[in-house]
Amino acid sequence: MNGKNIGRTVSWVYYKDEKLIGGSAFDIQLFRQILENNAKFSSQAQEMMETQIKEQNIFDCISLKSSKYTNRFYENGGHRAFIPESICMVDYCEDEIFAVVRIGEYCEIVSYDYDITGKKGQEWFNFIGKNNPVFDKKIIENIKTALTQYGQLQIKILEEEDRRIWEAKEKLACRNKSLPADTEQTFLSLCKLLGISPQKAKKTYRTALEQEDICVSLINDFIDLNYLAMFDWKADVGDIVYGYNLLAKKIKANMLHLDKDTEFEPPEVFRRLASMSDKVLYLIDTNSDCYILGLSDKENREKIISAYKQLFSLLQSENTIEIVNML
Repeated sequence: MNGKNIGRTVSWVYYKDEKLIGGSAFDIQLFRQILENNAKFSSQAQEMMETQIKEQNIFDCISLKSSKYTNRFYENGGHRAFIPESICMVDYCEDEIFAVVRIGEYCEIVSYDYDITGKKGQEWFNFIGKNNPVFDKKIIENIKTALTQYGQLQIKILEEEDRRIWEAKEKLACRNKSLPADTEQTFLSLCKLLGISPQKAKKTYRTALEQEDICVSLINDFIDLNYLAMFDWKADVGDIVYGYNLLAKKIKANMLHLDKDTEFEPPEVFRRLASMSDKVLYLIDTNSDCYILGLSDKENREKIISAYKQLFSLLQSENTIEIVNML
């Protein structure tokens, strides 16, 4: 089932009604296995699958449709079609599109003609129910062989992914064991200064230990919790003031306002906010093209800055932190 790409594109096979049309039977267990395995694929595993399909020349093109993710009935402009669970394939050599279709507890093999080539009049509703049962023994054998190989390849890739995940977890476990003993306590102390509950702090730390970069994970969680705000290096006044006020609301600080029509660069905006705020503003530099802003009570600023610096040091991070100077 391999040949020259002549421009056909796989599309869903449309049925008039939710019933078989009499195509040759296909093993429902293999059908289920393929769809169930596909649901387990990560994006990385999917890319591996597509690469190996091409390398092994299993077939030209394939697309899987599961009712779990797509509506079973489709209506548009007064037209209605049943879209069954299906495995759709293109055979460029024969210039045909085939599908293994499941309805209820049975599967059948059909061919259909939904060619997206840009031709005028090629509307989807023109193809509803125009499917043909497949009885050609050679075609049936090719489809069964191809999908058997496809199912075997799925299992192989899932096993490889499981092994890769296990190895990654082992690597992270070794790294976590080598962390300095006071890393967690330093993080919990910082969270206490920021006003984060011990339960939330411990959960955040445990989650970070499962990530490749602990420091990035912790900072991202602080951003998600509105204890830090991240701005693009080209952020305008309105975006920065909005982000600042989210932080202020979190720690019950005064909300601030600046004229949105002014065209200050971000560093200037931070300095102006620092001059107006009843809190201390600080910036974390992660060596990226963004600014990460935090707020602190004036009485705790040295403790918070110190805790951040100690945490970065323990995690061997190159991140730095500094107070925003007022105008």
